[in-house]
Amino acid sequence: MGIFTKLGNYSVGNYNKPYLLNQFWLRRLDAVLTINQTHKLSESNKWHEFVYSNPITTSTIDPDIEALSKLYYIYLDDTPQHIEKRNIIWALINCYKHHGCIIQYYDVSGGIFGRYWTKGALGLQQQDRSIRNATLNQYTEYDMKAAAYAILLSLVRNKSKYPTISNYVADTEQARLRIALNSGTSSEKVKLVFLHQSFGSSLGCRSAIHDEVGGEALAAIKNEQEFELFRAEFKDMTKELQRIKASTHEQVKAYRKSIHEKTYTASFIAKLYQDIECKITCLIRDQLANKKDCLLLHDGVFTKEKLDCNQLSLLIKQELNIDIKIGKK
Repeated sequence: MGIFTKLGNYSVGNYNKPYLLNQFWLRRLDAVLTINQTHKLSESNKWHEFVYSNPITTSTIDPDIEALSKLYYIYLDDTPQHIEKRNIIWALINCYKHHGCIIQYYDVSGGIFGRYWTKGALGLQQQDRSIRNATLNQYTEYDMKAAAYAILLSLVRNKSKYPTISNYVADTEQARLRIALNSGTSSEKVKLVFLHQSFGSSLGCRSAIHDEVGGEALAAIKNEQEFELFRAEFKDMTKELQRIKASTHEQVKAYRKSIHEKTYTASFIAKLYQDIECKITCLIRDQLANKKDCLLLHDGVFTKEKLDCNQLSLLIKQELNIDIKIGKK
């Protein structure tokens, strides 16, 4: 399992200390499960006492211990990646045994804006998808469809000026499939490119998405007619939002200047939709009978309760005047 280091051959009847704790494993444990500046996990059994001092909110998770236990035995190699995943799974299971739940502490992801982000070593938001899925095996995810673009489209004065964006929001899967077929790529790569576009990426050769999907695939998607129209409309939409949300635009500009950053347009767009994502997430959470037992994850909520997606969309329209579809997984 990578926890012990063999020092020599074991001799019956003699105390010859054949094994020691693997120092590499201990360093990984300290890095992965840090509780605070004064304690190291290799020197303490109080890692489960982690408390984030000023969370915006908290929630609790009732994990699927059986699913986590099965997953643990998939990661049995002595590679750093497998050792780290075993440590996390072990920590989640023992946290549940100690507290009767896994506590999630939330803050925003950065600066004056950002999505909710779980803090601490056992925050599920930053865990590997396989670990998160096993932990939440008994939960259903209710998430916003095409969240960034749907929210931004709801903020403009005249949606008809942006027909390509409107079509994308109305049927995201079909739009991605069309672009994938026309560009000779895949829907998954198209999805990633749209995601990076919403983050304000230039989609250039030095951008992260260039390495993620490959230069040829990125070029093919950028040159696809529907995607070209989408990008042109998104550029015009950004200019309109800068006019009608001028105070927010200036707030973000001042903040970015204060941290010695010259660019601010992408941050402005991110603030607009991420602030509203947080409001929608809280609104969905408010519909739960047990508001503590859930996970707030980017543009969605994990819960064991059954919710009506159409009713949620209507509620969001009534309360926030945002037209957005809610789906479940």
